[in-house]
Amino acid sequence: MSRVYTEEEKLLHAELLRVSKKYEQERLSNKLVQKKSEVYTSDKHAEEDNNSFARNATDFINKNDENSQLNQYWYSIDTSSFLCNLIIEGLSTISAVDQTDSNRLAFLSTPSLFFTMSNNDESKNNHVLFEFDEQWNSHKHFVFYDFNRPIDVIEQNPRYGSAFDMVIIDPPFVTVEVWEKYAKTAKALLKPGGLILATTIFENAKLLETLLDLKPIPSYKPKIPNLIYQYTVFTNFQSRT
Repeated sequence: MSRVYTEEEKLLHAELLRVSKKYEQERLSNKLVQKKSEVYTSDKHAEEDNNSFARNATDFINKNDENSQLNQYWYSIDTSSFLCNLIIEGLSTISAVDQTDSNRLAFLSTPSLFFTMSNNDESKNNHVLFEFDEQWNSHKHFVFYDFNRPIDVIEQNPRYGSAFDMVIIDPPFVTVEVWEKYAKTAKALLKPGGLILATTIFENAKLLETLLDLKPIPSYKPKIPNLIYQYTVFTNFQSRT
């Protein structure tokens, strides 16, 4: 039985489609040809940041091209570093030690953050990448994920049900239907009281609050150099940022 949407949800859906089409038209008409290193390190923090997250993010970007057919675009190096530090900050609220070695992290459609956190270290058994793009399927902790079948990963791998301390989400699309499916997966993966970090357009604020009880972090604007519209970071935990 198909779901019946309320008038408010229909209006939100129409607005998200309008914004998405507008941003895509702007991206196609304003796309600049730049060297990869210039595009991703153009912000001040990335140039000054010598921490391991920045190095890992740089390594990932240099080795992996974006795939526009999959709506796949990478965060800037500065943004990857910021988000990984935010992950650690969130985990510190549920762990006595401010580190991730004892926490299980589920990366939903966020390969750049998965590899920035782990730097391809397959010994980190607590990090799992749930991803549609199978170019990384040789990695020990890669799990194929199709958001159109949001519970398949649990049905096929029961050990992942209610197993993760945090889920990190960046869907390839911003529409209501897509977010509803990601929310279903996130809830199935998370332990009770688990944490969520997500990025999407600010226009989705009410939607994410309804689906996952997420709030925006207005003080930081993540950068995705080859995506022209502005994203916002959302979490269900307090940040010092």
